[in-house]
Amino acid sequence: MEQARSGASGLSQTDTTVSCPVCGKVFRGRSRKQGLTRHLRTHTGEKPYACPHCPHRTTMKHNLRTHILAVHDLYC
Repeated sequence: MEQARSGASGLSQTDTTVSCPVCGKVFRGRSRKQGLTRHLRTHTGEKPYACPHCPHRTTMKHNLRTHILAVHDLYC
């Protein structure tokens, strides 16, 4: 879905958005595709990041780093 938006300079800018096919949540900006990919994991239950020290899995890489630091007291 594309929408034309008028900027401060009066020139038309194209604001491309993507929306979740499950719930319709809309994502905008440079990281819209990445945001949608992360969001879709809430619907699918996918947890692609696995802890190398235990069976724990997470949906986001940052959460894995936090887990390793908090539980295993190690730095990534």
